[in-house]
Amino acid sequence: MPISINGSGLVTGVNTAAFITPSSITSNLLANSSVTIPAIGISGSIIGYQHYQNNTRTALSAATSATLWSGISYTKKIAGSKLVIAGQLVFSNAYSYNLGYWWRIGNSGNRMDSIFQCHYPSDASRATSIKIGWFINAEYTTSDTGSLAIAIGWASVNGGSDNPATVWNPNASDDARSQQHSSDLTIWEVLS
Repeated sequence: MPISINGSGLVTGVNTAAFITPSSITSNLLANSSVTIPAIGISGSIIGYQHYQNNTRTALSAATSATLWSGISYTKKIAGSKLVIAGQLVFSNAYSYNLGYWWRIGNSGNRMDSIFQCHYPSDASRATSIKIGWFINAEYTTSDTGSLAIAIGWASVNGGSDNPATVWNPNASDDARSQQHSSDLTIWEVLS
């Protein structure tokens, strides 16, 4: 008897149960398929997240080079991902504007890219009241996995002893009207 498919998609004229079994379907799919199923997700998927905050008022001393914020790390889950970093650091009493601000993750070395400084002169008659913000908006790709140390700091190219401001994370002891300020850093791990 010939095999035919009727308008509703049903096979007629043959006992299909006699030759189509779950194991024959599976073996045919495995032998004749070229479909690749992603192990974790699709490109652009966020697979990890960490937020860091520092709200400790810190008096800064002049130095040729200094690590401002360290002791934090991100545990990178897979080699085929990148880290997207966003952060802001708050300072008061501006001191030197022409420093090399840097960030570092794992073995990246000090990176001067994607970090910039903005100033706000809150009182033109008192230069010391100038507020400063450092902003980080970066992307870091590495095949490294596991715990990656994070650090942020500054360096003076000419060897001069400088600092960006005299206070990091100012509070009411700097100005009685001020609340405690905090610096924040957020890292997302994203599939490449």
